[in-house]
Amino acid sequence: MADGSVPSYLVPGPPSTAWAASVPDNRVPEVGPDDRVPAVGPDDGLGWLYGWPSDHRSPQGPPGYGPLPGHQPPVGHVPRPVQKSTLALVALVALFVGVLWLGGLGSVGLFGVADPSYDVHAQNRAEGPPPLPVPVDPDSPYPVYGSQDMVKYLAQSMIKHEVDIDLRAYQLDDSAQAIDAVLEAIAQNPYVIDVQTYGCDPGSCQIGYGYSAAEQAAVQQQLLEAVTTILAETVDESMTDVEKVVAINGWLTKNARYDTEAAAQLPDEPEKGFVLPREYLYAWNASGVLLDGKGVCESYAEAFHLLANAAGVPTVVVSGNLLEGDVPHAWNKAYVDGQWKAVDVTWNDGPPTTTDYLLINDSEFTAEAARLEDARWMADDLIASYATP
Repeated sequence: MADGSVPSYLVPGPPSTAWAASVPDNRVPEVGPDDRVPAVGPDDGLGWLYGWPSDHRSPQGPPGYGPLPGHQPPVGHVPRPVQKSTLALVALVALFVGVLWLGGLGSVGLFGVADPSYDVHAQNRAEGPPPLPVPVDPDSPYPVYGSQDMVKYLAQSMIKHEVDIDLRAYQLDDSAQAIDAVLEAIAQNPYVIDVQTYGCDPGSCQIGYGYSAAEQAAVQQQLLEAVTTILAETVDESMTDVEKVVAINGWLTKNARYDTEAAAQLPDEPEKGFVLPREYLYAWNASGVLLDGKGVCESYAEAFHLLANAAGVPTVVVSGNLLEGDVPHAWNKAYVDGQWKAVDVTWNDGPPTTTDYLLINDSEFTAEAARLEDARWMADDLIASYATP
């Protein structure tokens, strides 16, 4: 908006009764090993990262969100016989509505009322971001990445450590759309530090963090400074995108190591849920590799993502599983010379150090490096567009 204020319908309101009752003062409760819960699917609107339970959503959505009570005619009401003139009028109205629909008003419904079948994802793909004002902090130094408007809004909110994020402006049909967006926002935004839990319904997402707001802000600032320093000594404007990727991969493999102690904290069946010890949280975000010099694959992938994007090379973080042992894994894809290529800095770090997994095709991940991508890192309908040649 011109005055810099945030539209009222995008300002998160107070949490619903269910959320407030389960989380006093709008804080995410402490979760211990005995609080683990069975895995849930996307349709449940619940999720966790690193195995923390995430049943902290509001079942009825934020205040004022939900279906209106159905209208019923008075008891004993008898409809009047329909006259021919009335039928003619109805036919004319129907024809008028049909013309409007074919003319392009069907996407929003007659007289501006949202059509329940309207697919916001399809609209975004066809015409760009929907015309919804999203609060943007022009003074924020942290970049925000996302394939659509809602993803960027969620990422921006999580960078600010917001717990209850209002999505009513997007008029979603179900929680699956919100979950798809929040997972992409987490995966593709390294300045979103250590989200542990998420819970979504069509009107809101509730986020749980491993760090406090002050701790997150401190790590974000340190990461920003580290990125600036590393790039100043690693790349320059005369380099091609390929040369930049090679240089960044070389810096990471030279200055970081795989944190086997942190990786050992994972149980044999992580998909069943677990609690990641607080002292190892660093290993699963970019601060591990860039600030502490050690981390697991997620830290390597986020570090590469931060550095390459800041150097002007478009990249994404990819997640999936290695076929050997069905082990969760994260790596990258970089857009160079007009095509996407895969980069796995973790595997390049050996031992021994190699460049075997630098700017390769997906099909070149073979033998013990063979893997499958999952659907958590990007909007489902866009994943195929990141395939390598």
